Amino acid sequence: MVIVIHQSLSTQNALFYNEKKVKQKKATFFQSENTPTINPFAGRKQDRWNILKEIEERNTRVKQKCLHVSVNPTVSDLVKLGDIGIRNEIKNLMEHLGYGDQPYFVYKHADLDRTHFHIVSTRINQQTGKKIRDNYEKEKAQRFIKSMELKYDFTKEQNKE
Repeated sequence: MVIVIHQSLSTQNALFYNEKKVKQKKATFFQSENTPTINPFAGRKQDRWNILKEIEERNTRVKQKCLHVSVNPTVSDLVKLGDIGIRNEIKNLMEHLGYGDQPYFVYKHADLDRTHFHIVSTRINQQTGKKIRDNYEKEKAQRFIKSMELKYDFTKEQNKE
């Protein structure tokens, strides 16, 4: 399993990149959490963007508001976890990184030779309007991967696939 935290300046660009992949049939809607509607994927992409934009407008001082994460499981990770397990672990990852209460959208990509997932959210706390502390995110992601390796008995060999 590899987790990459992308440095995206624009939440809209990250969201619309994934929306474009869905339109091209290279990705599908996979999961959403903490949104005001039960199924935000039933609406338009602009509706999904508005959910995040309204939160981001509460704090104009923050420059890098976008949280864009890709989760890249190996083939054996996918077999072991399945879609339900991946959904649960993405939820756990967001909690671990400090974004568990934030609205976020997950897209399942099949545009490469392997299945991977993109998570898009905002670094602005939807309750307080303050920036969520993003110190040591990469280290937190690495600790999360280690905990998954132990939890699911992923071996180093499997992670080299």
